Amino acid sequence: MVRTSWSWKQTSLLCFDEISHEVMLRGVVLPKEALKGLKLAVKAGVRGEYPSSIKGTPQGGVISPLLANIALDGFENLGSEQWKRQRSKPLIRGIRYADDAVFILKSGADIQQLREDIDEFLKTRGLRINEAKTKVSKATDGFDFLGWRFRVNSRGKFKSTPSWENYADIKAKVKATWKSGATTEARLKRIESQVRGGRQNHSSCDMNKHSLWSLNNWVWRKLRAEKRRMAQKEAEKARQLATFGKKPQGSAKRQLTSEQIRKAFPTVPWKVNGPGID
Repeated sequence: MVRTSWSWKQTSLLCFDEISHEVMLRGVVLPKEALKGLKLAVKAGVRGEYPSSIKGTPQGGVISPLLANIALDGFENLGSEQWKRQRSKPLIRGIRYADDAVFILKSGADIQQLREDIDEFLKTRGLRINEAKTKVSKATDGFDFLGWRFRVNSRGKFKSTPSWENYADIKAKVKATWKSGATTEARLKRIESQVRGGRQNHSSCDMNKHSLWSLNNWVWRKLRAEKRRMAQKEAEKARQLATFGKKPQGSAKRQLTSEQIRKAFPTVPWKVNGPGID
């Protein structure tokens, strides 16, 4: 039976422009030289206004995730502390990665109190919630988080799948690689790496509806068309030179094309929820 009263609150925090440097660095314990380097990185500012910057961090910088983790340390524990004090199982569980977070709420959890706790936590750090990217939904409706789609199905089974945005991203990368103008061998090798990496990243997901069949077929047709053009050029060249000793059509055989595509789209084993998670 599905407990549809569960809900998920996904939040995206506006970190980079509003982080208070003073609050962020207050609890950092590092060797003197390391702390000095961290302060310099923080003071680099958002728009290159160093050294006048007093808040914000350089968005997209290599150190940005670290700074977000420093500023938001403990955010994922909001809502669970009161249940620990009562020595009972918490009705709220938070999960955070850098500045993205999800809160899982069971029946009886006070979502309004959680929101107040979140606002208070962020206010002391000079941050606020990105309302446009924050939503509440039932467990059976699911949510996207870090490139995956999480949902409880009609049989009460929790499953994850690649998000459609992630799926579209893989398709776009493969198509861009094919159109890159590199040699056929180089493109197929690059596609193999992209497909293998994507499938390994989702090896704990339900991949029944994410087989990449349509993308596989798209590359197959493009490769076949390319081979036909090459064969036609070879035949034309042979006619011009009046040398018909070999048959240029052989390079366009369907079997060879299919073998190349099978190699470019390697099979990677997957298991729903992965080992030890069921």
